[in-house]
Amino acid sequence: MKFFTLLFSKQIIKNKYNKKNPKVFLNHVTTTTNYNENSELELENIKLHEIKNYLKQFLSFSKRREIIESLCILNNENFCEKKVLGLQSSLFGEKFIIEFFTKYIQGFEKYYIEQADLKIFSVPFSLKIINGINDIALNWNKSSKNKDNIFSENILLINKKTCINWRNGPLKANNYEKKYYTDKIYVGIYFINKYSLNNIKFSKNNKSDSVIKKIYVYEMLKNAKDNGLFIKLPDAIGNFYEVPKILNILKKNKT
Repeated sequence: MKFFTLLFSKQIIKNKYNKKNPKVFLNHVTTTTNYNENSELELENIKLHEIKNYLKQFLSFSKRREIIESLCILNNENFCEKKVLGLQSSLFGEKFIIEFFTKYIQGFEKYYIEQADLKIFSVPFSLKIINGINDIALNWNKSSKNKDNIFSENILLINKKTCINWRNGPLKANNYEKKYYTDKIYVGIYFINKYSLNNIKFSKNNKSDSVIKKIYVYEMLKNAKDNGLFIKLPDAIGNFYEVPKILNILKKNKT
């Protein structure tokens, strides 16, 4: 096996691996033994970069437009019941993304095991969709089997709204933190490395014991953005003239 340098490097990926079969590449990264105990995050970043670059091949501008407009249609009272609009739009959004990717992306598969919702070339992901920077939950279930609230999978986090969440940084932030926390987060598909989430402290509400507050969600997105681990989507314009067939199917089968 060729020696594999694990220092995170976009140049390594660009020059050596972007022309290889992603499945072969990912198997190589997963089975290599030339890394130390501190290299898990870098190794996972390399895998996520390869998956991101692979997905971009299938997501033309028109398909990216269809994704964002369809997700915004789902956030509409004409599609979902007003009293459960947020919950229903998220559930239908996840169904739509999985059906859409299954249709258009080779190597994609549904995978509903524990935290995971999907796989891309055998790499599991948990799927989350947000409309701007909001609280999310590891599990929306107080009786979840994952009592330790450990991130077992990477997260595919789709943001539907470009935003600057804090104009002056969060409360009590120092000058350095204010600069860090006032970045613009774009509409896009973000690849969140599970090994970068060790600092997250979970909160509780009446629906979940594993709530992730929006400051941590921002940090997830900011870290992915700074590492180039996101695919930018166009901002929704709100006049998608035809509801896609997939959305019609979801609407007929909604409960």
